[in-house]
This record gives sequence, structure tokens and C-alpha cells, in this order.
Amino acid sequence: MTGAGTTRASQNVPLVGGMLRSGAWRGALAAGVIAVAVAGDAAAAVPSASTGAARSVTQSSALLTGSVNPNGQPTTYAFQYGTTRGYGAATPTQGQNAHGNKNVAVSAGVAGLSPGTTYHYRLVATNASGTKAGGDRTVTTQSGISLAARPSPVVFGSTTLLSGQVVGARAAGARITLRENPFPFTRTRAVATTRADGAGRFLFARRPGFNTQYQVIAATRPSATSGVLTVRVRVKLTLRVGTIRPSSGQRVSFRGTATPAHNGRFVLIQRLQGRAWHTIRRALLTQSGTPFVSAFSARVRITRSGLYRVRIAHDADHEAGISSSRGMRLR
Repeated sequence: MTGAGTTRASQNVPLVGGMLRSGAWRGALAAGVIAVAVAGDAAAAVPSASTGAARSVTQSSALLTGSVNPNGQPTTYAFQYGTTRGYGAATPTQGQNAHGNKNVAVSAGVAGLSPGTTYHYRLVATNASGTKAGGDRTVTTQSGISLAARPSPVVFGSTTLLSGQVVGARAAGARITLRENPFPFTRTRAVATTRADGAGRFLFARRPGFNTQYQVIAATRPSATSGVLTVRVRVKLTLRVGTIRPSSGQRVSFRGTATPAHNGRFVLIQRLQGRAWHTIRRALLTQSGTPFVSAFSARVRITRSGLYRVRIAHDADHEAGISSSRGMRLR
């Protein structure tokens, strides 16, 4: 029985130099088993890495996620990322606190990304037994879009130009929607659309009647939304004077209008002294013969030459209004 068992075992062992004696075979077999076991343990100890989804994606940043199994050894990890599968950048290396054999959720934030750009990324884990890279995944940052107004504030009845630029993939020719929310800022609605030019630039012309909030949305993939821009509207004030060559002490009539109407408010009649305007009289705004227009009238004693104007303070729906100045020179 013993010989038969030995024969069967030896049939499964390759001969070296034609023969192996029984004792040598036993030593070689034992060494082979040990070598296989060590190799198997080393392979099992290499960490595993699984690349997860990107979260909290903005125009310039994202949170990359994944999971790592340390396989019983202290393990570090990092995310590689870039605009190609060559990556080219990586997050700082971080260490695993757990040394077990269970998957551990990991994450790292990346910043300084370009708007509207697709990035490749993967998770890479390393321990004493080797390095393992997770699969390649992609994330596209939100497209960027700017918005500015000129002039701002704008005088009532005048036009302000709203301009900006889309930055990112598919910016050229992107459909841009302008949203408007006038005082009291309770109703936002789309009021105009246009197409960006080849560089992603766009322009809208608007004539707001009240202080108004504006926002633009670009139909890119993903879409881009600007911040809210408030354009303030100045009350339009006009001023007429009875004469620009009064005698000293003469009462001169100051008349004018305020648009839109602000009946019951006061305008301030002011004279420039040095570099500051000083109020010398107030005049009440009343309803004029024209709808939505207020009028004022006052007689002011003029005792010195100089520049004169009228001003109305701001309120919730309009910015302060200032008339053109009128020069007077005593005779």
C-alpha cells in the first residue's frame, strides 16, 4: 500500500535529471506547497480599489468617491484625474485607518477645474503588496456663464445692455435665456432669448422700469446659470429755472418733473458748495397732467452764483434721482 501510494504521488511530480528519490521528492513537494501558499497570500494582500461617482459638481470643483479594501495591510489611496486617460494630476495621498478585509468608502475633493469640461478620474490604492487602480470614470463640470450690465444704475426710460460669456463645452451657439424679476422681486419670468456667438458671448438690451434682478441660463450640457444681477433704476428728474442771471436776493422759480410718479415725496433743491451739494429748499411732488409723472414747483431766493440741481432720495423700487445741474451767475 505504501509503495502504491508513493507511485501515484510520484506520477504527479516532474522528474529532475530522470529520477527523484523518495526523500528528495518529499522535500521538493513541501517546498512547492509552501511557495504556492506564500504567493497566494501575497496576491490576496494586494488592495482592491473601486472608482465611484462624482458628487457636488460645480463649475470648478467636484467630490470624487470610491471604495478601498486594504486586504489586511495598511493602505494608502489617491484619485488620479485629468482631461484624458493619461490623467496627469492626483489628489494628495491619504492613509487607511482600517487594516481589515472590508470595503471602506473613501473620497477626495478636487478644485481648480475648468468650467464645462469633461475630466477622467480613477481611484488608486497601494500597500506593501502592490498597487491596484480602479476603473476609469468621467465627470463634466458645470459650464460657466457671466453677466454684467452697463450702465448700471440706469436712468428711468433709458436702456441698459446686459452682456456676458459662456465658458465650457458647447458654448459656441448656445441658447441663452434671460430671466427678469422686477421690484418687489416676487415674480421671475423669462423675457428674452438669444444665441451666443462663436466665442460664447451674448448681449441683451433692456429698459427696466423698476429696480430689477436679472439672471441668464445657457442651454449647455450640463446647463449653466449665472448669479443674480440687480440693475437699479434712477428716478428721472428734470429741472427748469426762471433765469440763469438773477439779481442778488431775487426769487427764481424752480420747476420740473419726476418719472415715474412719486407723488407725496419731496425733491431737494441743492447748491454746490466746494465739493459738496447742500440742500437749500424742498419741493413737494404732486400729480402732473401726464399719467405716471409727478411735478414740483418752488421759488428760491438766490444770493450767490453757482451750480444748482434737484435730487430725490432712493426708495425700495428706485435708486436716487439727480437732475442735470444749472449754472446761475448774479448780475
